[in-house]
Amino acid sequence: MQDTTWRLVHDAVIPYGKAGLDTVVHARAFEATPTDTPIVLLSEFGDHHGRPLSQAIAEAAAAAQAALYRRGDDLRFVQHTPHGQRFHEVRFHQRRRTTVFYHRGAPPARRGRSAHWSTSATPVTVRGARRHIFQPPQWAQDLPWTFHDPHWTELPTTPVNDDGIPQARSARPMELLIPTLLGDTPVQVWPADRYLPSLIGGATARKIADARNAARAPETPPGDAVLF
Repeated sequence: MQDTTWRLVHDAVIPYGKAGLDTVVHARAFEATPTDTPIVLLSEFGDHHGRPLSQAIAEAAAAAQAALYRRGDDLRFVQHTPHGQRFHEVRFHQRRRTTVFYHRGAPPARRGRSAHWSTSATPVTVRGARRHIFQPPQWAQDLPWTFHDPHWTELPTTPVNDDGIPQARSARPMELLIPTLLGDTPVQVWPADRYLPSLIGGATARKIADARNAARAPETPPGDAVLF
């Protein structure tokens, strides 16, 4: 196990990619010390439609960068597949800045929009408070980053309390450890059939996901394809 203590600092449902091809992703960001690169976990929902996340991971990374770390911090990305609860670290060969829209401000006609480019909700549960950020998907053209040439490495996991993988039709989450990445900091996972945007982000996230799904073309490939 790593000695570094990681903490969850962002927990958001965000749209990504192209309307008609891609929907929403669950993005969780973990931070430790100022010298440690933040780790962003990108999770595909169990009811995912459109391109598999593995085919659009660069777009999802760009959306997470813009939503959570718009200043351009270096990040480590991990892709989570709920079917089988598999985790892969994704390393990109190249990251490019495409615009300075968010970093230095927008032209006067757009500055008001950029100042309020997201809405948020903070549900409070017995586990504490978590702030959720929701991007309006029609602003995808404003993303200031592009990522290129991803490479995947599977990460071993260990259940906390030896509960095993959560069973279908159970709404109870379980906690997994990713020792080589997050040390003894647990990550919550849910059964794939219950892992829905509304579970994480409520009605706002559900509406955004529904709108993205409704825009899908009939020939869009299904989201349950497994490329690993």
